[in-house]
Amino acid sequence: MSTPNNAILLVDDSATMLMSLSCLLGDRGYGIVTARDGAEGLALLQGGLRPVLIITDVAMPRMDGITFTGEARKLMRFVPILVLTTQSQRDKRERGKALGATGWLIKPVDVTQLFRILDQVLPPQVVAKAATAARPFAEGGALAGSAAGLSSNPFSSGHASASGDPSAAPSRGTASRTHRFAR
Repeated sequence: MSTPNNAILLVDDSATMLMSLSCLLGDRGYGIVTARDGAEGLALLQGGLRPVLIITDVAMPRMDGITFTGEARKLMRFVPILVLTTQSQRDKRERGKALGATGWLIKPVDVTQLFRILDQVLPPQVVAKAATAARPFAEGGALAGSAAGLSSNPFSSGHASASGDPSAAPSRGTASRTHRFAR
């Protein structure tokens, strides 16, 4: 399968979320591949897709994001998997963590914080390559709603980051940018 450079696999049954994330991350310089549920995302991986990152929703038809995370982890041992969802139940977070999720983000997520997390979980050369392909975009607020903070624990009860200590996040010389979507 031909994979766009720096491809991020987005798995969500919401067309609005897929479009929003695709625009946001595409403007940031990442290639985007989308799937409407976990079964479709898994089929893409089984067909040879090798993304640099996976972002998945939890509540989806056919295969939920937690099950997808476990199956994807079997195929993609070192690829970061971020779970982006409106659900914050502790049991789901713990199950996602046990199955290999790298981090847990609660919608709506502040896009500046999302970019910081990408800078933390992706290798520096991937971030740098995306930055060379990035398109400029407007200053703004949050993805799919109002601003939301992120805690230092990716599986905390609030919002998540990809690192246990935000002060330990590596600086890669990339400034976080934000994007506001028209409502």
